[in-house]
Amino acid sequence: TGWEHGPPDDARVSAWVRNTLAGGLNRSAAVDVALVNNPELQAGYEGLGISQADLVQAGLLRNPTFSADLGFSTEAGDLRELRFSLVQDLLDLLVMPARRRVAQAQFHADTLRVAQRALDTAAEAEKAFVMAQAASELVRLRHTVLDAAEVAAELSQRQFEAGNISPLEHASERAAFEQAKLDLAREELALTEAREQVNRLLGLWGPATEWRFAEALPDLPGDAPATPHLEALALERRLDVAAARQQTQLLASAVQLARSTRAFGRVEVGVDVHRDPEGTRVFGPNLVIELPLFDRRQATIARLEAQQ
Repeated sequence: TGWEHGPPDDARVSAWVRNTLAGGLNRSAAVDVALVNNPELQAGYEGLGISQADLVQAGLLRNPTFSADLGFSTEAGDLRELRFSLVQDLLDLLVMPARRRVAQAQFHADTLRVAQRALDTAAEAEKAFVMAQAASELVRLRHTVLDAAEVAAELSQRQFEAGNISPLEHASERAAFEQAKLDLAREELALTEAREQVNRLLGLWGPATEWRFAEALPDLPGDAPATPHLEALALERRLDVAAARQQTQLLASAVQLARSTRAFGRVEVGVDVHRDPEGTRVFGPNLVIELPLFDRRQATIARLEAQQ
């Protein structure tokens, strides 16, 4: 899929899809096209890129703040006082490792979700393609039945005109022929719906929907696969279950981080250079502390706890 290198442009994807469909569509090609061209899966890839960007952002410090104050005399109008300060958020520096761990866990959970969605899309595309194959074979069978019913109806008409069969027998043959036409129309509609399901999962539209089957429907397997302990195996290996576990752990870490820093607001440290009206230059540290009197992250903690 190449999502980690950035999504390819639409023209490249369309050209690749056309080349893949040129020789006909088989089960493997249907899975390949779905993994690259499925709209919902593409949205998941884009979301994973956003999550990766959030991980990078979590490892960056906030920019320091520079400020300058100028004081002019109200009488002479000359510059009498000058102050410069450069400060950095100290609390941001202290919590950055914990914040990065939370972002790493979130990125891991998002990766598992997208990977599970990719597996689901591949399975759905393969299933839809096989269903379309079966519908195509059934249409072919209905054509054969219709041809046979048409021949039988024509023969019945000749026998009826010759007086060799009764009106009831003749009507029965005609009814069988009409029923065969109805059955064919119903199966053709089912084939259209099955192909449309494949087109939806593969993200195909326009001329690309006129693909043809490149392989026949495979025979049924001789024996059903053994499925012992299937539920336990699914809980152990499903990636969305692993993502849910990861999400629970990161929410617990986020709650712990919010609780551990709720007694602190913004803590900024820096340097201050000051020249007073007498010309004396003063240099020293600068400290800015936000007093968490009203907002102690109650809403943030409650929201995180509700998501657990």
